[in-house]
Amino acid sequence: MLTRGAPDLEAMESRCSHLSQRLEAAEHELREEKEAGRANKLKVEQLELKLKDREQLLGHAKDMWMKENVRASKLADTLTAVEDKLADQEKRLAEVSARYAEAQQEVRQLQHLLGTGLGSIPASGDGAGFEADLRADARNGYSKGNDFSGLGSSFGDAQLISPPRTVASTTAHTPFAESDTNAERFRRLCLLNDAVLYEDELLQVGLKAEYTGLEGQIAVFFGNKGHAALQTFAAQYFVREEQALRVVASPLIQHLEADEQVVQRLQVTLLEPFAEPPWLRLQFLLPDASPRRIQLKFPIILPKFMVGKDLSQQDFFRFWRQQNFILSEVTSVVHLAERLRGPLVNIARCIVFGGAFRLHHGVDSNADNFVLVSMLGDGANHDFRGDGLPSGHDKDGGLSLMRVEVGSGRFTGKARVVVRSSNHIVAKALCDCLVTQLAEPGASVPHASTISAR
Repeated sequence: MLTRGAPDLEAMESRCSHLSQRLEAAEHELREEKEAGRANKLKVEQLELKLKDREQLLGHAKDMWMKENVRASKLADTLTAVEDKLADQEKRLAEVSARYAEAQQEVRQLQHLLGTGLGSIPASGDGAGFEADLRADARNGYSKGNDFSGLGSSFGDAQLISPPRTVASTTAHTPFAESDTNAERFRRLCLLNDAVLYEDELLQVGLKAEYTGLEGQIAVFFGNKGHAALQTFAAQYFVREEQALRVVASPLIQHLEADEQVVQRLQVTLLEPFAEPPWLRLQFLLPDASPRRIQLKFPIILPKFMVGKDLSQQDFFRFWRQQNFILSEVTSVVHLAERLRGPLVNIARCIVFGGAFRLHHGVDSNADNFVLVSMLGDGANHDFRGDGLPSGHDKDGGLSLMRVEVGSGRFTGKARVVVRSSNHIVAKALCDCLVTQLAEPGASVPHASTISAR
């Protein structure tokens, strides 16, 4: 029994020793795990502290971002306002620059149009002027419609003259800015000598003229625009005042082929002053044998036989106050055409009739008004005759004094034309020509009024 129990005891001791070793190893591992747990806990606490710090920094950064965002928004609004002001200033600067350039161009054009008239008329006179002329007219007993200070019966007692104003610098309206109508073509040929007079889908009529003194040479071009011939083609010229104007036409062929142009020569001679332009009547047969007739005004007007004349201010008012000039005065009030309601140079271009009327600067105290002088032929004295009979001697050679008064204020868009001449028919013809240039083509033109002694 003792011999068998000894091995068991050794085995148990060996087992107990092994278990003790394992226990010590387990305790050692436990201590290491505890140490590692404390180290990890310390790291966690440190990370929590760092996280809290970062949360605080993030909150502070968010507050700062919100403040900077508000500030940036205010700066953006301010910058936008400044940019808008800058753009507005640049726009105004561009407009001012454009108006300045237009004004300079208009001044150059006016200087070119005035030409030698600038040097022939002094800037001021020795007491002579339209104001003194008004008082003289009142003493002589002529009607108030004679005055430049008012518009007589057309405007009652209202005045059209205003203090000098700056020439408007709007978008350049040129005298020929509107679409080409036949009425506009006639008006244009009153100023020019080479242009188209009439045009439709079948026919085109053009003119090329040259005037010397009291005579003129005119080439009339008839062009067939259609695709078939025009038969029995005929052109007739009707002059109402036959004793005043002689028109001699060359023969014209009666067959006008398609796309063909023929020329007819006219010889015109001024026998005495006339008021109405001739008429041209065209008759022909269409390709289907139906008749066609066209009747239009022909641009032979009295200014074609006139030349501009320079007068000193003293001589101008001397003629202006002569009784025969006063008795022949013709006036008219007109609504200005839309193309002329801009720079005054546009009006100046229309009323000089290609140099037939001479602009005089400095005669009128109102710089917006135009004063013009012209006379018949080469300026010599003419004894006009019609049908071989004398019609009276005009010692002043049809000398004509004109004034175009441009309205302002409540009269803006209107103009008053005053013409005095040594010949009443000349005065009426020139007034009608000026009104035709100033009014809209096709508009009803007010009748001119004649001043007579009481």
